[in-house]
Amino acid sequence: MTERKLHVPNFELGDDDIDAIAKSAVKDIAKDLRALQEQAQADFDGMILETGVITLDEAYVAQRKNYAMTTSYLSEPAKKHHEQLYQGYAELLTRISAEVDAADKVNVSSAHSPYRSVKKDEVYDLNATYLHELFFANCFDPNSELFQDFYAYMHLARDWGTFDAWMADFMACALSSRSGWVICGYSLYLKRFINVCVDGHDQGVLVGLVPILVIDMWEHAYVRDYAADKKSYLTAMMREIDWEVVEDRVKRVDALKGVMG
Repeated sequence: MTERKLHVPNFELGDDDIDAIAKSAVKDIAKDLRALQEQAQADFDGMILETGVITLDEAYVAQRKNYAMTTSYLSEPAKKHHEQLYQGYAELLTRISAEVDAADKVNVSSAHSPYRSVKKDEVYDLNATYLHELFFANCFDPNSELFQDFYAYMHLARDWGTFDAWMADFMACALSSRSGWVICGYSLYLKRFINVCVDGHDQGVLVGLVPILVIDMWEHAYVRDYAADKKSYLTAMMREIDWEVVEDRVKRVDALKGVMG
């Protein structure tokens, strides 16, 4: 049998050859990128209706919850007013969500535009709905009990030195609020618990705060039953904190800390 050998030509590439190959490759890559850009623009244009509105299906429906508010510290008319406000905010949030979906996302401006306005309203009413739910859930427990072996007690005592020091700071924060809320929550930035006062529903909201305790400090919450005596109202609400609810929130924070680091 005759042995056959494969002969491979010996190619030597000079600098000019390498440069030519590189330029050709760059042209091909640029051509591909232009094609991708044109396709992306076509996809984007296809999202815009004749009215110039981008259709992104982001709308959601606020699911209104029911709360007992079994307390003798608030009158029935005051409780009813709380429920009506909460229901109103939840309904507004659902409507605003649909408006965000339909808003013109092309002709926008930081000075003024319908999209900017409805996004600001979304934050206001989303906070209002959520804060009411947190408040209703963590208050109005006639059998309120707190033990020193609760995670909530230990964390608050640790971060303020003593539990009494936390309570004094929380009450000071509440009485400093201007028609709004007092919130105790965990700061993801500070990596500790902190008390904050929120004016309205959207002023002074700390970024990265996970709430564990919320009390409504709007005038409507106390004027009917306590006139201008905010402190008596606040003391009454703190007597009926549902510490089991707060404890569950603290445990969720601990779990979150394990994930966030």
